[in-house]
Amino acid sequence: MPFVIAAWFGATAETDVLFFAYALALFVSNVLAPVLENLSVPFIAERRGRGQSESSFVTSLALVALVGAAATSALLAAASLPLLPHVTAFPPESLTLASRLLLQVTPLVALTALSSVFSGALNSTGRFYLTASSPFIRAAVNLLMIWLLHSSLGVSAVIVGYVVGEASRALVLLVACVRSHLLSLDGRPADVRRDVTEFLRVAAYQSLGMVSIGLVPLVDRTMASWLGHGSVSLLEYSERLYQIPLAIMGTGVVVTSLSRWSAILYTKGSAPLAADVRRVVAAVLRIGLVLSMAFAAASPLIVDAVYGSSLSYEENHLVLATLLAYLLGVTPFVVGQLHNRALLALKQTRFLLSVTLLANCLNVALNLLMMRALGLAGLALSSSTTALLVAFVLKRRFASATAGATISPSRDAARREAASA
Repeated sequence: MPFVIAAWFGATAETDVLFFAYALALFVSNVLAPVLENLSVPFIAERRGRGQSESSFVTSLALVALVGAAATSALLAAASLPLLPHVTAFPPESLTLASRLLLQVTPLVALTALSSVFSGALNSTGRFYLTASSPFIRAAVNLLMIWLLHSSLGVSAVIVGYVVGEASRALVLLVACVRSHLLSLDGRPADVRRDVTEFLRVAAYQSLGMVSIGLVPLVDRTMASWLGHGSVSLLEYSERLYQIPLAIMGTGVVVTSLSRWSAILYTKGSAPLAADVRRVVAAVLRIGLVLSMAFAAASPLIVDAVYGSSLSYEENHLVLATLLAYLLGVTPFVVGQLHNRALLALKQTRFLLSVTLLANCLNVALNLLMMRALGLAGLALSSSTTALLVAFVLKRRFASATAGATISPSRDAARREAASA
């Protein structure tokens, strides 16, 4: 999507504000969406294993997520408006635009939360193809809306496109859940309330951790605004290209891993889980290194092909340097995500919270250090360095959590309870 925005709007003060407003909405979405989509899978698998209704749990969770996300987004937008003049370097006219865009983007968070619950439910049944392809539906609708409205609404057309696109994605996933009999109210209310309450308790730790993770792009864009007009947009354009190898490596493996590993854990135990995680990580390391080097070698051609006619020579050079710094963190990030999913299957959300809080502090410190010498590329290099250190810590924790494990699911349950305490 940023490729289209670059072609139609370039890198201006207005696009800086657009990407900042979207980053704020993305911050809330990144706090709620991964928790709802990923953590729901082991809970659904557990209810299925107990012979209880999974559809009533999914329905109740979807309603709670919709209301909670809408309230959180509205409160954050209202609270952020008076803070913008103090934390950004935007001129007064850009602050007015920012206020309008923040209000327009609010519904996006609630729709994303709803889509995430539906995606988690479908992933738990093995219907990965639909959840993996649903973002393409959102993107297609978004492109159509921007094309129709960009002349009349300017950058506001992008926000309208995102909202309508996410609404279309949520509708498609809703229909799929209904057809898969994943939505109903036929469960015992006491059992459903107990499991939803337990989900919220466990999710609270991961949500706090996701707050820390979600702050990273928001902090990066805030710091990028200190580097002058257009810097936020150029950082966004670089990051979008960086997402391409991430998507190639992570979309299939990372999305399916939690469902697979939850099933292995609850049917076979921790020892088979540890063996499968090691096998997958080893394969990802080999593929990731080759893919990252190939993408880095082709980066000058890719940047020129995508942005060459939309940005100046100096801006393209900044995008290229920033992209290369981001690419150093592709493989560590995916490996870290895999160990994150493995630890989620073990429900070790307290430890994940601690790691993400420390990682966020490290990223800010590295930002301040590296951006002075390298500018935008320093922000990207800071993210890559943090990803490498986090991957190492999560790998060590998972190895410790599964060391000497038995193949007995009942005995593993006691181990997991002790580890998560």
